[in-house]
Amino acid sequence: MKPFLVCVLFTLAGVCLSTAVGQGGAEEVKHVTLVSKQGKRGPVYASALEVVKGVDYPSIAHLKGNVEIRANGFVLHAEQADYDEQTGEIKASGNVSVIPYPPMDIGK
Repeated sequence: MKPFLVCVLFTLAGVCLSTAVGQGGAEEVKHVTLVSKQGKRGPVYASALEVVKGVDYPSIAHLKGNVEIRANGFVLHAEQADYDEQTGEIKASGNVSVIPYPPMDIGK
């Protein structure tokens, strides 16, 4: 059976939480779109094998396993990360790398 996508829109909070749900033993990547309460930075797109986030807004989204966060011209990769919707702060650990996105063409 193919995974299906569940999208819950909290209009008051302005957050769309997308969770990939499926059958089978293989671990599946979950995707979530987060918005800082300050809202000036735009949306933050995150994916991980495990995503835990409170229903209240703002809250802290806990991401674990093959974490990727795309926001504001960068991509962060890590084993774990916490995203604070109140401040927009990201705390990452485990093989952390940050690269520009889209990639910068330095040779030209």
